[in-house]
Amino acid sequence: MKVAYYAVARGTKPGVYRTWAECEKQVKGFAGARYKKFLNEHEALDFIAANGGKISFRSVGASSTAAAGFVHKKQTLHEVSSTMKDLKRIGSDIAKWQSEGVPVVFTDGACSSNGHHGAKAGIGVFWGDDHPDNVSEPLISGPPTNNRAELSAVITALRTVRLLCDLSSMSLNCHHLGKAV
Repeated sequence: MKVAYYAVARGTKPGVYRTWAECEKQVKGFAGARYKKFLNEHEALDFIAANGGKISFRSVGASSTAAAGFVHKKQTLHEVSSTMKDLKRIGSDIAKWQSEGVPVVFTDGACSSNGHHGAKAGIGVFWGDDHPDNVSEPLISGPPTNNRAELSAVITALRTVRLLCDLSSMSLNCHHLGKAV
């Protein structure tokens, strides 16, 4: 028997149900009910989100992490070990670059309720502890989306780099002009 996930986006108690009987109780007699059967829980949750539903119930047997919007992935020891090696290498690279005077910046953007009414987005730019150019602020331009926030954070960092380069260039030119006079 195939596993079924019944998504109720609009009903008495929106949520994911494991049997048609449970689903039917939530939609029968409910004006404007919106529901659909899926073969996996992820698609069921996407359906609810796309149809404006908020999950208030999860049938027994449905994954609590998936219902909370998380995808659970089991990693093998090899995958974890490989990831740890990559992180150590990246950490070493960053330390080397910083010791050579290469600017290192981390950027991030995020959006809660991405793609939905009432979404809020923000950006972060991190140059280092207590750095004066660090930024943590709401997204101020355009509709709030995760992609817009991510790109806005990168653009903010690049504008800072350009400004620093322009100031350095101006300082060099002033220095050369001073010697020429």
